[in-house]
Amino acid sequence: MKVVVKADILGQNEATAAENAALFARHGIYALNLLGSPGCGKTSLLEQTLAALGGELSMAVIEGDLFTTKDAARIERCGAPVVQINTSGGCHLDAAMVAAALEKLDLTALDLIVIENVGNLVCPAEFALGEDRKAVALSITEGDDKPLKYPLIFKESAVALLNKVDILPYTNFDMEAARAAFPTLLAGTWGGRGHEALFGDLAPVTSTKVEAIEALLAHLGAGREQAVAFGDADVDIDMLRYCGTGVAMGNGSDGVKAAADLVTSDVEEDGLARALERLGLV
Repeated sequence: MKVVVKADILGQNEATAAENAALFARHGIYALNLLGSPGCGKTSLLEQTLAALGGELSMAVIEGDLFTTKDAARIERCGAPVVQINTSGGCHLDAAMVAAALEKLDLTALDLIVIENVGNLVCPAEFALGEDRKAVALSITEGDDKPLKYPLIFKESAVALLNKVDILPYTNFDMEAARAAFPTLLAGTWGGRGHEALFGDLAPVTSTKVEAIEALLAHLGAGREQAVAFGDADVDIDMLRYCGTGVAMGNGSDGVKAAADLVTSDVEEDGLARALERLGLV
């Protein structure tokens, strides 16, 4: 039997997504579509990101949820512009919803927009919003088999962030099994002190922090000599060497400190602020 497709039911969404993408490009805005299941830590991740980068980038958040404005209120307390989208039961955002939300933001003042999609590992992966990249958050408590059960969302995402790794010793999450299931992904941890970790990430083995910085600099029209990198983990060493100025946190490893141009105080002793002052950036 021959099946004739007479219309692309996602065609209108794709067209609106293209318009959103053009709008982002026109204003020099990088747009990230943040995906993940309910409770995986997407909003907590955004709170930490706003705290870490709020002084460097002008950021706004579009919050997608079925009901309530609770997550938007958390973002607002961080001092960032935020627009709430309630889908009233819908399992994902679409491009038209995002387009309407963008009308409520001053795009001329923004560098980065993060769209926190509805908590769901299925539908959001199929609907383009006009974003530059998708990222997916996965928490340790969800189990190591989630990428196998929901492959599309992990395939569509440029990076997967492994969250809540501080409780890894108290769960049955099998890190080796997760690595074996994804031989093209590299697992790493970051955000803690010494060899402790608060977060983890999964990224293509061919992708590095240096490549990400190169892409960002190209987007901003800036040179590497203008970039300042801060790091405290061995995974940061190449990044520190690449940027014009590399700053190692006081809690970093000896290798990190050796690769840096400047060593500042511990991350919990205002090391970032002290380094910015020494560099004359604040």
